[in-house]
Amino acid sequence: MKNFIQFLMLCVTLTVAVSCGPKWTETESNGIKTVINEGGKKLGYSSTSGVTILTADRLGFKDLNKNSQLDKYEDWRLTTDERAKIWLQK
Repeated sequence: MKNFIQFLMLCVTLTVAVSCGPKWTETESNGIKTVINEGGKKLGYSSTSGVTILTADRLGFKDLNKNSQLDKYEDWRLTTDERAKIWLQK
């Protein structure tokens, strides 16, 4: 019984660890990095651009202005019109 409880606890721990991780993956080919968001946008950028990827709500976003926070114009979940208006207000 003790082994079963330990096994069950291990399964719960692994399930929690996997479900709390990022919902995006990143690959690189010929100097171009590609971020694939689970159920979201596919992003691409040059590995020499200095752009980094931010994680918000477990999804990946390009930090275009390199301020280490997700700005509204960087949030691909917003419409193009919303993002453009925000960008023009800067």
